[in-house]
Amino acid sequence: MSPQREKAEGVHTRQPPRAVRWLGAGGALVLSCLVLAGCGRGVIHGTVLDVQGEGLPGVVVGVVGGDSQALTNPLGEYRLPYSAAAIELSFMKSGYTLGRLALEAATPRHIRARPVTLWCLPRSPGLYLFENFQYRTMAWAEPKPFSTQEGDIAYGIQRLPDLEVTSFAEPMVVLHEMPSYDVRLCRLRTVQGVPPEAAAWEGGDAVPQEVWGRAEALPVAVSPIDEPKALLLQLRYFEPLEPGVYAVHWGALDGHGKTDPRAFLFEVADAEPPPDSGKPEAGDPAQEESGSADAEKPGSKPEGANESSPGRKTQSDT
Repeated sequence: MSPQREKAEGVHTRQPPRAVRWLGAGGALVLSCLVLAGCGRGVIHGTVLDVQGEGLPGVVVGVVGGDSQALTNPLGEYRLPYSAAAIELSFMKSGYTLGRLALEAATPRHIRARPVTLWCLPRSPGLYLFENFQYRTMAWAEPKPFSTQEGDIAYGIQRLPDLEVTSFAEPMVVLHEMPSYDVRLCRLRTVQGVPPEAAAWEGGDAVPQEVWGRAEALPVAVSPIDEPKALLLQLRYFEPLEPGVYAVHWGALDGHGKTDPRAFLFEVADAEPPPDSGKPEAGDPAQEESGSADAEKPGSKPEGANESSPGRKTQSDT
């Protein structure tokens, strides 16, 4: 419709307000940011890791009690909008422990959250030695009552299964979906015993058998690795373990197997001796002279200077 015709017919075209006419593509972006700020929303940026410190993709990140959700990218990174001043994030991935992270901000803003670590779950409930970022299944046996030569009834294991062996004096024992109460640790030793239903020791025909029974009970505690479900628990020691065979149980070796009738077994081996340092033996003049000459060379570094021995990698709670 031409301007002349509009004027003739009394049609008036309304122009948009001047405050809106300047908005182009960039102006629309500014307007959207103003709307977001007006709604009181901010953005959380963070990373989810596995126990080896690698980014974990495919983790669902959400706000507890809210609708906002995000999915971690191949690097384990996520971005999530939020509006509340105090929020709690949840982290969930199939086959891994759950994660929670509490955050608080007085006003909506950009928050860089600390990394969250999720543990991979073992395939089934039980006890595991965790070394080199791998679970090693601990074998178990059910202790049976035996009569000792002194006439006492003791609980023991007649034949040990194949045991997982560790050289660490404080091995990392992980409990998966096992009772967190009344956990006991004891060192085992061999004793002579016969089943209580067999003939008595004196004048009987029963042949004494070698049985693995309790030598001493050791104080331990358990602490959760993951929160809030506590699907994984870690055994905590009050003192290093000496070489020997050990059992983790819930009273089975004490005649109380209602909680769990099994005893989970592992062995602590002698620590491997350090490799030969190559030091010359005393009384060898040729080697001693060679060693003295090397020490006098300019710029030579004394043995062991600025060197650190490799240590065991430890895992922190997530």
